[in-house]
Amino acid sequence: MTTRPICTFGLIHPATSTMPISVAQTAAIKEVIQVILNQTVPRGKRQLAAMFMDLVDRQEWPQYYEVRLPLIYIIMQRIYYPR
Repeated sequence: MTTRPICTFGLIHPATSTMPISVAQTAAIKEVIQVILNQTVPRGKRQLAAMFMDLVDRQEWPQYYEVRLPLIYIIMQRIYYPR
């Protein structure tokens, strides 16, 4: 059995978009995302999430795209790229 990708070219697959997110939920999710993004190493200013913000090269790492994207990507897409 093959599975369809959750995300294609930065857009959510229509089959995964089933529940609307309220304004209050959107604000809470944005706040959580900011906390995650602002975390730094204890003795420096390097952001811990920075290395995870860019997707890997599709040709160099094809197996990465065979796995479903992390939930944080799906949540961020629904917030920042609503339909």
